[in-house]
Amino acid sequence: MMTVFGQEPLNLLPALISIIFSTLKYIKDTIFPTYADLKGEICFLTGAGGGLGREIAIKLAKQGVYMCLCDLNLDSAKVVEAEIIGLGYKAKAYKCDVANPQNIAKLAEQIKKEVGEVTILINNAGMVSGKRLFEATDSQINNTFKVNTLSHFWAARTFIPTMVKRNHGYVVTVASIAAYSATPGLCDYGASKAALIGFHDALRMEVQEAANVKLLCVCPYLIRTPLFNKAKPMKLASIVPTLDPVDVAENLVRGIRVGSDFVLMPGAMWGIPLLKAVLPTPVADYINCLLGAETFMDAYRNKARTE
Repeated sequence: MMTVFGQEPLNLLPALISIIFSTLKYIKDTIFPTYADLKGEICFLTGAGGGLGREIAIKLAKQGVYMCLCDLNLDSAKVVEAEIIGLGYKAKAYKCDVANPQNIAKLAEQIKKEVGEVTILINNAGMVSGKRLFEATDSQINNTFKVNTLSHFWAARTFIPTMVKRNHGYVVTVASIAAYSATPGLCDYGASKAALIGFHDALRMEVQEAANVKLLCVCPYLIRTPLFNKAKPMKLASIVPTLDPVDVAENLVRGIRVGSDFVLMPGAMWGIPLLKAVLPTPVADYINCLLGAETFMDAYRNKARTE
C-alpha cells in the first residue's frame, strides 16, 4: 500500500479531520468569542508595582480576581493594593525577587496559606539596561536574563503543576515586539524576550493534556511606562504611536477571557516578522535605520531600568 511520509493514507484521515475542525473552531471563536468569567480566580502578578502591571492588576481585580501583587519594590505594590481595595476589590501586596527561585517558591506557599491556590500566573516583571553589548557589564546581562527570562521558568515550575493537576488555570507570558525586531541597545533585552517565544510555544505543548490550562503570550510594541520613558521616538510614531498601558492591559485581559494563544499589539506589528521573512537582511536593516532604530536607546546607555 502506498504511504505518505511513512504513514498509511488511512492513518492521516483523523489528523486531517482534526486540523479542519480546529481551524473552523478558531475562526468561530475569533468571530464569536466566548468570555470566561474570572470571578474567584487568584492571580500571581509580577512587576505589579507600576506601569503595565498596575493596569493589569486593576482590570483583573474589576473582574473579581483576587490580586497577589508581587514586586521587588514593596512600597509600590502597596500603593496599587490600596487603589484596588479602595475600589472595593481584593488585593494583597508582596515583596518578591523574581530572579530568585527560592523566593518565588517560599512566597507561593505563603499565598497558598493566606489566599489559596494561584489559578492565574502573569509573568510581567522586566528590566532593560539599554546598553550595547560591548558596553554592558556581565552583571547587567545576567540580571536582564534572570528577570526577563529565567523568572518565567521559576514561576512556571512553581505554579503550573497544580494547575495541570486541577486542569484549570491561565498562564500569561509578557514578551515584546523586540523579540522579533530589536534595535541597538536592546541586544540583551531583545534576546531575553525572544527566548520567551520559544518558552511559551514549548510549554504550551508540554501541558496540552490539561485542556483547561490556557497559555497566552503577549508581544506589545513600545508602551508608555517608566521602563522606556526616555526612549527616543522612532520616525514611525505618527503611524504606530507608543501604546497606552491601559489599552495593553485591556487586550491582555481580553486575551485571557477568550482563551487566546498569542496577542501582538498593535496588529500592524505582524508586518515585522513577515517582512523579515521576505526582505534581504541589508534592506530590513536600512529600513530600521531610516526609522531611527540606530539612536532609539541612546538615552539609556548610562542607566538600567526595571519594572
